[in-house]
Amino acid sequence: PHGAFMDFQLYGAVEKAALVLEIGSRFTRCGFAGESQPRHVLPTEFKLLGRGAPSPSLLSFYGQARSSTSSEWREAFEVFLHRVYFECLQTNPKERRVVVCEEIHTPGIFREALAYVLFERFHIPSLAFVFIPVVSLYPLSLSSSLVVDLGFGEARVLPVYEGVGLPHAATGSHAHGVYNIHKLLAEQLHIDKDQRRLWDDIITRACFVDPSPSPSYEVPSVAYPLSSTVGQQGEGSTVTLTPDMRRSPASVLFAEDDDGNTLAQMILDVLLSLPHDVRGLLSRHIVLLGGGSMIPGVPVRLLDSLRHAATKGRHAGLAPLAPHFALVSSPFGSHKQAWIGASIFGSVDQIPTKITKDTYHKDMGRLPDWASLNPSNTGNRHKIANTGLPASLLGGTKRYVF
Repeated sequence: PHGAFMDFQLYGAVEKAALVLEIGSRFTRCGFAGESQPRHVLPTEFKLLGRGAPSPSLLSFYGQARSSTSSEWREAFEVFLHRVYFECLQTNPKERRVVVCEEIHTPGIFREALAYVLFERFHIPSLAFVFIPVVSLYPLSLSSSLVVDLGFGEARVLPVYEGVGLPHAATGSHAHGVYNIHKLLAEQLHIDKDQRRLWDDIITRACFVDPSPSPSYEVPSVAYPLSSTVGQQGEGSTVTLTPDMRRSPASVLFAEDDDGNTLAQMILDVLLSLPHDVRGLLSRHIVLLGGGSMIPGVPVRLLDSLRHAATKGRHAGLAPLAPHFALVSSPFGSHKQAWIGASIFGSVDQIPTKITKDTYHKDMGRLPDWASLNPSNTGNRHKIANTGLPASLLGGTKRYVF
C-alpha cells in the first residue's frame, strides 16, 4: 500500500518522508521516499506566462526558454510545482525534504530556478539533487553498470563504476530519442504531431521492434480507434495501422544518426573509452532506462545489435566480450527505475549531499554541480541496507541473456 512507509519514527518524533521528484522530458513522476512506486505520473507541461499554451514536453519548453530570464523560469516552476504539491500529492511543502532526479546535462538555469522556487516560494527544509544513472542501480543492488537511457528527447549512455558515474565517457544522441517515433507516426498517419498522448498510446498498444533487421514473419494490421478531438475524424472512427506502420517507427531507435552511428555503436564507443579491466564487468550488467526501453522487442534487438557490431570495424577489439553482453532486468519497470532509486536514497536518515535552506542562503543561491559532490556512495548503500525497508522494495538482480 502507498502509505505503508510514508512516515519514519525517529527518537519518538515522526519525520515526514521526503518528496521525490523526477522531471522527465515527457512525464514527471512524484511521490514519497520509501514507497515502491510514484503516487502520480503527470505530463511535463510548463508554461511561460504570456506565451500561449503550456509546452507539451520539456523539450519544447527548453526551446521557449532559451531567450527567457530566470524570473520567467521561476514563474513556470511555481505554477508547475503548485500542481504537484496541492493537486497531485496534497501535502504541505514546509514539512518535507525534497529529492530531485537530474541528468548529467541538466541546464544550470533549470536547477537554479527549481531550487529558488522550492526554497523561497514553498519554503522546503532541504533539497538534494541525485544523479539518475547512479540511483537507478539502487533497486537492483548494483554498484557498477552500463546505463542506457532511452528517453523521450535523446538516448544517453553513461557508465557507473562502484557507485560513481564516469562523465568523461558519457555520450548521447537525439536521433535515438522516442520523440523521433512520434514524428514518424505523425507523418504516416497525417495527424497533428502535437497529439503527444495519442502517440504514446499508439506506441504502447501497437508498435514494436523486430528482434532482427530482417524479420521472417508477418504481423497483422490493427484498427486503432480515434476520438472526435483528434484531427477531422468523427466519433467512433478508426485508423488502420499497417504492419509497416507498426514496425518502422520504433525501428528509428536502431537507425544511424547524422554521423553514421547506431545506438549499438554508441554503446560500444563508451566501452572502448573505459579501462580494460572495467569493460567486462559493465558489459555483463547493462541497465536500460526510459520509456523507449519498454517498447516490445527493444531489449532483444539491442543485444543482437551489440553482439553483431562488436565484431566489426573499430569495435573489433571488443569481440571477446560479445557472447557475454547481458541486460539486467528490473522488477519495477525500467521507466520507473530512476524514481524508485531516488525513493530509496531519500529514505535514509542522513543525506550527505543535501542543501539546507540556511546553506542555500549562505551561498547566495549558488548550487554545487553534481560532479563537485563527493559523497561516500558505498557508505550510502550500506545505510540503505539498514533502513528496515522490505526486500521487495530493494529488489533483486536478474540478467537476461537472449
